Amino acid sequence: MVFISDPGNAKDSFLATPVIANLEVTRAGNVNIVDQTTAAALLIPSPVNISHLLDQLGPALAKIGA
Repeated sequence: MVFISDPGNAKDSFLATPVIANLEVTRAGNVNIVDQTTAAALLIPSPVNISHLLDQLGPALAKIGA
């Protein structure tokens, strides 16, 4: 998981970096970049933000078992 706090084109720039772009996980489409709100919720987990985390990370977590 990658935390990017700049919402602009940081995701595209990061994924285009040759080292990252050539990783098998990137080529397979298994990189999940979260927004700043989700990153903060992961860093400071609480019962209040569990629902948000499940909503945001659910699709990525579902791929793990697939």
